[in-house]
Amino acid sequence: MIKIDKDFSIIADDNCYIVSRYYGKDKNGEDVYKNLTYHRTLKEALTALIRKKQIKLVADNELTLQEALNEFKRIEEDIEQALKENIKEGEKQG
Repeated sequence: MIKIDKDFSIIADDNCYIVSRYYGKDKNGEDVYKNLTYHRTLKEALTALIRKKQIKLVADNELTLQEALNEFKRIEEDIEQALKENIKEGEKQG
């Protein structure tokens, strides 16, 4: 699993990458995720996640074009940083 932020992760099965959203814990204390989209490549999954976060931003806020562009850039930078942190953590573990 690649944890992007507190809400989103990318998981993989034998066939694809899955963008998933965290919804909390179930009655047994297990984490609950909802699979949102399925992709053949990690790049496609990351692109879909960026797009999903951008759409949510615009849907939930009233922004000028410049504000939206600045926030879009921040979203991309946040995801890039999360990936770097996952890579560093993976290097430490093995």
